[in-house]
Amino acid sequence: MLKRRLAKRLRPSVPEPDWESAREQAQSLLEVIACLFGSIIPAKDARRRRIDMEVLVEKRLKIGFEIIVARIVNILSGISTLLGLLIVIPLTLWFAWLHYTTILNPVLVTLFCLAFGWGLISVSVCFNTLKKLGLDGQNGLRLLSGSRPTDPDELRAWRFGWHFMYSVLAILFCLFAIPVASWLSGK
Repeated sequence: MLKRRLAKRLRPSVPEPDWESAREQAQSLLEVIACLFGSIIPAKDARRRRIDMEVLVEKRLKIGFEIIVARIVNILSGISTLLGLLIVIPLTLWFAWLHYTTILNPVLVTLFCLAFGWGLISVSVCFNTLKKLGLDGQNGLRLLSGSRPTDPDELRAWRFGWHFMYSVLAILFCLFAIPVASWLSGK
């Protein structure tokens, strides 16, 4: 009997759950999820949702690492395009035409270099146009994989995206044709 009395006194009392505060917390959590993932979960009012989105955007813009990485990638892609057009392609053409045994091999290397330059220029123009349109990677992919757009700026990005794809196909054709031509000529 004494044990039961002591056990009742020592046992912590469990408070009744506050269902109203739990519902409010769940609603605020759903609103945060909606702001983060762009869901269609309705907020209590549009102003509060807009303020939440603005806070999230400001937090994301304050992250300097993403900005620094984006600038480094832009600089390196510009340098690689410049080096590819001014150094790699001319040296490749010079070595191909200086040491050729059959006429077909340097012609194929020349086609390869032209397709490579075509690809460098088209991907640079495509990315710059997508950046001017304000499209990120996923929306740019939707634009390039969709049907022909009617907006002139989107059409330019779409065309240069297809130019890049065609240049990749031309490069692959040359990469397969060069060894086949060497094999057929006996070299």
